[in-house]
Amino acid sequence: MQTHNLQPGDWYHAIDCSRCGATVHAFHARSGDGERLPGPGLFSVRCSECGYPDLYKPNAFKARRYRAERELAAI
Repeated sequence: MQTHNLQPGDWYHAIDCSRCGATVHAFHARSGDGERLPGPGLFSVRCSECGYPDLYKPNAFKARRYRAERELAAI
């Protein structure tokens, strides 16, 4: 998911980049905080900060609210 498509206040399944540590909001979490990604397997996610692609297990994601700190700071 590209950062310009993220909506402040919405919930997303997020992961911390294994290379730079930036929070990457990867998938929309429609049910909010309690929603978990299902099943086995791996998700391929590219960091929106450093561009590093990596594979993550579903249980590594946490539902987080997107706050748009960078966009708010730029105003």
